[in-house]
Amino acid sequence: FVCIDDGSGTNRFFKLKAWEILFDGTSTAAFRGYQQADFPDTNHWAVTTNGELMAAVDATRLLLTTRKQYGSYELRWEWKTSSKGNSGVQYRASDTSTGPEYQLLDDLSYSVPANNTMGAVWGLFAPTNKVRVPVGQWNVCRLILQGNHVQHWLNGSKVVEYTINSAAWTNALIAGGSSFSVPGFGQGTSPGVGYILLRNDTGPTWFRNIKIRQLPSQ
Repeated sequence: FVCIDDGSGTNRFFKLKAWEILFDGTSTAAFRGYQQADFPDTNHWAVTTNGELMAAVDATRLLLTTRKQYGSYELRWEWKTSSKGNSGVQYRASDTSTGPEYQLLDDLSYSVPANNTMGAVWGLFAPTNKVRVPVGQWNVCRLILQGNHVQHWLNGSKVVEYTINSAAWTNALIAGGSSFSVPGFGQGTSPGVGYILLRNDTGPTWFRNIKIRQLPSQ
């Protein structure tokens, strides 16, 4: 639980705000296939006997989306990959436009620009000060999205911080080219609100302990 100060003066009321569990090791009820009504079949995404959400090799380009939309929040999850694994978590998305991506990648298997590596905002902002773990071990990931202010955390270190709709954001979109010219990219379904997507580009990869708590907007 998180304790939130909801008052002022000598008499204060503190309310407890619980984490919402998006994946607890068994239920996939919080997700559906992107642009689909139902959760994909087990040839694409499956729950393992170890309680992990696994994106199979055949899940390439088949994204999952949360059924609910979120505004300001902290999202936490753990992720691991096989050799050459390439995945990601996208946020502030709609049913017609995806959003910025927290890149999840086996860095040692690829020669890519810094803004395409593990922990980056894919194609936009490179990570710094990151701690990697070996392939097959769990990465602890954290995304904080409060208003338009965004932070990526990886294995206990803040690796990216930026602001959507800032000058730096606009310049990064221009430099990124056609990948980011889709109308509404990063704006969600309405200002400050959107879906969260789990993607798999090269697998298999695994997710576990996915949870979210809503934050006040800035």
